[in-house]
Amino acid sequence: MDNSENSRQNSQSMIASITSLDLLLSNMRERYCCIAQEGSPYAQFASANLIPNQMILVTDSEKISDDSLISSNEISDELVQKGMKAFLPSCFTSSILEDWSHKNRITIIAPNSNLQKQLEDKIFFDDVLHNNNISVPTSRVLRSNKDIDNTLPFPGVLQVPDSWGGLGTYFIESLDHLQNIFSEKKLSFPLLYRAFIVGQALGVTILVGESNTMFSALRSQLFIPAPDDPPYFIGTQWIPKNTISAKAIITLERSLSQLADAIRTLGFRGMANVDCILTDDNTFIIECNPRQSLCTCQIAQHSQLMHGYDLMEEYVRCFTEGDITAHLPSIPDTDFEGCVLDLDQFGRRFEGRKIKNPWGVGLYNKREGNEPFSLLLADAKDEDILIVHTIQANTLLDATSNLGLVLTEFPIANVQSGKTALMPQGESLLDFVSQIIESSLE
Repeated sequence: MDNSENSRQNSQSMIASITSLDLLLSNMRERYCCIAQEGSPYAQFASANLIPNQMILVTDSEKISDDSLISSNEISDELVQKGMKAFLPSCFTSSILEDWSHKNRITIIAPNSNLQKQLEDKIFFDDVLHNNNISVPTSRVLRSNKDIDNTLPFPGVLQVPDSWGGLGTYFIESLDHLQNIFSEKKLSFPLLYRAFIVGQALGVTILVGESNTMFSALRSQLFIPAPDDPPYFIGTQWIPKNTISAKAIITLERSLSQLADAIRTLGFRGMANVDCILTDDNTFIIECNPRQSLCTCQIAQHSQLMHGYDLMEEYVRCFTEGDITAHLPSIPDTDFEGCVLDLDQFGRRFEGRKIKNPWGVGLYNKREGNEPFSLLLADAKDEDILIVHTIQANTLLDATSNLGLVLTEFPIANVQSGKTALMPQGESLLDFVSQIIESSLE
């Protein structure tokens, strides 16, 4: 019996969620009840891979959300009738959602809402790192104009406490640059300012149970240089453990273990996505996102990225069983080098244009043309790409558009040097996706 089969025997209740790609791609698919907007691209995709009883289709023309879901007695009643024992929030949980779950005796698969918000706060998390002697860049909290002076380390990184992705994060070259950014962006105090660390930007997902901890494989953040602008984020690529020095792995695993213990002491249980910088001599923990993220769907799809365990099964165990199956606070060995690409970059590229006919969700192969050749996950081959989104017609694109993602089973960039250099197949892939999206615009 493999690890995923062993852990799956521990709990067999159904789990409801709004358009969760993590559940759909995992071995938990048979227990996934998908709540989706009728006729939407994701609803078509999910319906092709689930049986009818696993679908709840919403006909309301407005975008569905966790809040609109729990305010609907009809949907709440249907979840109870279907025997739902757990609900996976889209991203963040809330006290309202927790009250709803208590009333309906449905377990929320997410960390405590107050602690989740605290750990998302860059200033709070920076304090956690310092208070637990975890390696972190030199930092200062800017609380007034008096804190903006020449004693700050330059270059540096400025962040608003609730920054999201690349939004709210600014690379600072000098004091004059900092003052200009503060004025132009109309930023409010407090702000977190840290020294800029030159090194390799990596990410790791950690699972924190009552006593056990588990680490995912390593992923490299993909930043593409842009003329006259800072590099822009396009996604992540998984990297083999052996491409990182043994010394760096030791320091990374030590820092991640310290972090897991620190947030466990605060009462945290569940999944956290950790960003870090590796240099020749040290590991610096940068950020913690205590929730599912862009890259977790690929961990859910490939158990080798989590020591052979099913990510979503173990995540569910954190809240239904209290602990995960095994204590594995180490980076797993894997040769997987696939990618998760963030389609939001195309929102910036085509800003101001409107989507006329959304492109199709499903499996694509460049030899098959610009239309998906299948919606069935079972049809996927190593050379195929999977494009998933929930975009509706008449969506106006801008820098904040949430367009979905692209999954590949192959690498698109050379990241071993710590810098992103797109390979020919990466350039070709981005051009291919760009053509698909552009053909859908007015």
